[in-house]
Amino acid sequence: MAGRQSSGGVLVVTGWADWLKALLAATADDETVRAAWRDQLVALGDAERQAGGEALLILDEMGSGIVPMAADDRRLRDLNGWLAQEVAARSRSVWQVRHGLCKQSK
Repeated sequence: MAGRQSSGGVLVVTGWADWLKALLAATADDETVRAAWRDQLVALGDAERQAGGEALLILDEMGSGIVPMAADDRRLRDLNGWLAQEVAARSRSVWQVRHGLCKQSK
């Protein structure tokens, strides 16, 4: 997940839901999944500091709407929400963009 960042630039990281979905398919233990994304977030923070730039993480919102009936889909939705909370806690600023409207949460 962690990418290469040019000096003083912005590293944009997307695809978190696809990465998380693949990780869930390969990992039965939720704590192992959470440890994996913590490792990714630490690596992104290290890359950000070393390059003197910043990382912009774009995460999918899955919490709105109907709760999925399938257990795997509910697990993905729950862990995606926990990932978003972890990212928000570590971030200097948090923005929600929905239907083209931007709202700063932090």
